[in-house]
Amino acid sequence: MQRQARNEAQILVGAPEPTTRLTSAFAAEYRADAMRSRGGPATLALLLAAVVLACGRNDEAAFTRQVAERMRAAHPEAKVAITAPLTIEVATKDGTLTFSLDNLWRMCEKGSEECEGAIERTLRSLAQGQAFDKAAVAAANVRAVLKDRGWIESAAQLALKGPKDKAESNTIVSRPFAADIWIAYVFDLPDGMRMLTRGDLAQLGLDEDRLHALALANLEEALTDIPHEPLGDGSSVRVVKAGDSYEASRILLHGRWAALARAVKGELLVAAPARDAVLFTGSREDVAMLRYMSERLAAQQDHPISTTILRWTPKGWEVLDKTS
Repeated sequence: MQRQARNEAQILVGAPEPTTRLTSAFAAEYRADAMRSRGGPATLALLLAAVVLACGRNDEAAFTRQVAERMRAAHPEAKVAITAPLTIEVATKDGTLTFSLDNLWRMCEKGSEECEGAIERTLRSLAQGQAFDKAAVAAANVRAVLKDRGWIESAAQLALKGPKDKAESNTIVSRPFAADIWIAYVFDLPDGMRMLTRGDLAQLGLDEDRLHALALANLEEALTDIPHEPLGDGSSVRVVKAGDSYEASRILLHGRWAALARAVKGELLVAAPARDAVLFTGSREDVAMLRYMSERLAAQQDHPISTTILRWTPKGWEVLDKTS
């Protein structure tokens, strides 16, 4: 069953922002810029006003306090403690989880209409016990997701801020993928994702290679093909549109891209600027637009990944030289 949005729990909490409106708007502005300037596109004006709407907050500390208060109300039996701005620790009889609110803060700070819904999903996950549900630590729920190197490093630091005797077991499992892109693993939940840690790995009785193979097999079974559409009328840059928060994960399903590689002009080029934003075109099509869109989306989206452009080959993905 497809779900429209997922929060990342256990290390990182957040929710996706719809990308179709953004990509269409960016594409239109790119074309307008190209008409105005021979020197290339002008600096992109912020698409979303820097005005905090109903769920906005004045500063990080105030935002953290308000989310913590709502967590206490939704989960009264839990001990909810603020350990730092944008970091909350929730302890129950089932265990302790550390939540980072960075993604929620970025979303609410710029006034995203998705802000309140993202917070509600986080609270609902807590209230229903999804984040603590031991049944969630099951092989069938394992998925692989793409992250940037900075996110991986921040997650490692967050684990070190917790109890010293649990630092190793609370560290997420990850591996490099290409350039600055890394692979991490999650448990797929009804209202979110829970990051998979080394403690979970031990509970599953797997090593990292077997975990990776399992995650890819589960993605193959769970995901649809690669639904996509042009950015706009006549555009040769396409955007993957699935609405399940696993758009970027589809890049890991290498064989699925073979048909698209045959359909484009030249070599298939793909970018994942954000978790919910995957773009592709052909090497003899609009590579300039692909680069432009990747940079803008990576800067504006709430779950940024990378501006790296990947080239599909029958043997695997390769990083496209930035001068190409």
